Amino acid sequence: MGLGKTGKKLAQYLVDNGAICVGVKETDAYIYNSNGIDIKELFSYFEEHSSFKNFSMAIPESNDKIFQEKCDILIFAANHKSLICYVADKVKAKLIVEAADSPISPGSHRILSHSKMVIPDIFACAGCTIASALEYMQNLKQVNSPLNDMLKYSDKIYEELSNGLCIHSEQKIASPFSVQKISSHKINSDVLENTIKKITENVGKEIIGTIKEFQLGHDVRSAAYIVSLQKMYNKMYATQRFL
Repeated sequence: MGLGKTGKKLAQYLVDNGAICVGVKETDAYIYNSNGIDIKELFSYFEEHSSFKNFSMAIPESNDKIFQEKCDILIFAANHKSLICYVADKVKAKLIVEAADSPISPGSHRILSHSKMVIPDIFACAGCTIASALEYMQNLKQVNSPLNDMLKYSDKIYEELSNGLCIHSEQKIASPFSVQKISSHKINSDVLENTIKKITENVGKEIIGTIKEFQLGHDVRSAAYIVSLQKMYNKMYATQRFL
């Protein structure tokens, strides 16, 4: 739900790959049509009016009724805590995607995780974090190997930062936080896309493995947290020899 940068591109991607958009919600109105919505026409109208309140089929209300409509995939790509617990048990979607920061309340997650699969924000929105990390490392001129090998390389970076050193190709810096006025270098879009794809695929497999190992059922969020905590613990334990 939401026609921002993420919601709009994700909706277009899914429709281009065979999905049918049956509902869209914004702050002042929502649209639901089980036969499908022409999203190109909707996007064009929204860009011109910054709203689709008067768009054909639009219902000029801001409520949670649309979350209860029949669909296969429900995507939250807008506001924090968009779905609260008294609506969660009425959601009919089979898959819920958190394409924004914390769009589902903790109570809603507890209800949904019994029978629905929720892709949590820390995984669904990881692309931006990966891109930022790549740009950071490239700005420090740390990357001398293919960027799609970042998973292994990031371990080396972490150890160097934990040791209070950030090693350049020709010099050392006393502290990574003392770096000033670093020139920005744009990363090739194909390399960035391939890197994000590789990392999310690898971590996704770890999450699936964790679900099976701990018999978590539909609780993808808890599995993602376990994977994250295990990685942080392993990094911290591995760097104790530097302290």
